Amino acid sequence: METYREAELCRLSDEHPIGQLFSVAEAEAKRCRLPYDPGQLLVRAARSHADEAEIVVSLRIPFTEQELQEQRDKEQRRLAAVARLNENSERGMLAFLLTKYPEQERRAYTLDEKLKVCRCLKAYGGSFAYSLAEAWLVADSGNGRSIEIAFWDVLDKYSRMAAEE
Repeated sequence: METYREAELCRLSDEHPIGQLFSVAEAEAKRCRLPYDPGQLLVRAARSHADEAEIVVSLRIPFTEQELQEQRDKEQRRLAAVARLNENSERGMLAFLLTKYPEQERRAYTLDEKLKVCRCLKAYGGSFAYSLAEAWLVADSGNGRSIEIAFWDVLDKYSRMAAEE
């Protein structure tokens, strides 16, 4: 999380005497009613709209405790919304897949079966089968179940191959 913000003070041409940079920056900070601290100046090269070199002078201004708390609250609200969205979309995806393939509601793989099927997918399948095996191995239970339902035909084919080995 950011602990400061940047306030651009001025843009100077590269021909501007560098010795005046601090006095110009201080004057601009006072004009904008910003707390001036020369140790918090940021100076970087840039290009103007006319493609001429210029010097951009900014001031780092620390956030107040209240602003930091607002940022933390906003981030917590964002994370909670993302979690709700993920939970709803996962639940919705499973419901959709189960209505499309209701017979798959009964079929679940044990860990041993899953490992054997993944071994066959990687050994005998193409790049899609290989990627499917990788995804299935690292998926959590909800996403793993979605893979089992969505790709039941592929997994069924390779589970028969695994049973024959």
